[in-house]
Amino acid sequence: MSWLDRQLARAWTDALRRAGSEGEADLRSSQSAWLAARQGCGSDAGCLRKHYVSRLLQLTADSTEFASLSGSFAYQVGANHFGTLSLVHHEDDTMAGNIETASGPSAHLCAIHFEGAQRIGTHYLWTGPRTEADSQGRQCRVLLQPLPGGDVRVDSLNCSQYCGARGRLDALYKKN
Repeated sequence: MSWLDRQLARAWTDALRRAGSEGEADLRSSQSAWLAARQGCGSDAGCLRKHYVSRLLQLTADSTEFASLSGSFAYQVGANHFGTLSLVHHEDDTMAGNIETASGPSAHLCAIHFEGAQRIGTHYLWTGPRTEADSQGRQCRVLLQPLPGGDVRVDSLNCSQYCGARGRLDALYKKN
């Protein structure tokens, strides 16, 4: 949830700046309503995640370009391979994301949070910090490819420190 908190704080700051003095009161009112609704979740993580993602989409909706790349995505291949992807496209044209997957019959889990993925052509690339490199000193790299229709292809390299030897991030994630 801390990742979602950081993304929401950044989206809030951007939205407040875009709203200017004319729209600030309405934006603050909608934030108060969202906070009240979020409180109704209590400690239910699924409910909280749903409210956070919904609010992120509302706050980024003022810019069609940014809203089209922000959102929730999922993939499932059979019963044993599935995952979720949450993306926020920020006004500085960087991408932040959260990927959680389970692979194989024994559900090898993989979870990664990232911020500051840089645009390279039509893709976004995030390189993990050197302090989290694998045993051979290689940094995790996640490549996000937004596709026509709103889906996102994820390819990764050297991310075993986040996923273990059998976990995986790579998939075509369909927009929810």
